[in-house]
Amino acid sequence: MRVKRRETAIGEGLSPLEIEIMKAAWRNGEITVRNVHEALLADGYIPYTSVMAVINGLVAKSILKKDESFRTYVYKPTMNRDQLAVKIIDDVVDQILEGDPQLLIRHLTGRSEKKRSGLANS
Repeated sequence: MRVKRRETAIGEGLSPLEIEIMKAAWRNGEITVRNVHEALLADGYIPYTSVMAVINGLVAKSILKKDESFRTYVYKPTMNRDQLAVKIIDDVVDQILEGDPQLLIRHLTGRSEKKRSGLANS
């Protein structure tokens, strides 16, 4: 059996490290492996190669675009935060919920109701 390569499927969402890298990309407009690595070192040790591998994974998922015109590769987001959130939600509905958004709708409705009742009790 041949397994189809998954380059753009992100239905599982993003890992915590991928989220931190994307926050840096959105905040700065562009990133390099070095500047992300240096920023992440403030929170504790992380290997440079791990940051590079995760950034390359985000490129493979088409979430970041690599600009090779500079001596050091520069990476830019291909979509803003809201667009990425919609893509992840669409992938969850299509791939995990098999196209039926009802569970997601019930979950979000219940979450909204909990928030409102929590505010009313404050």
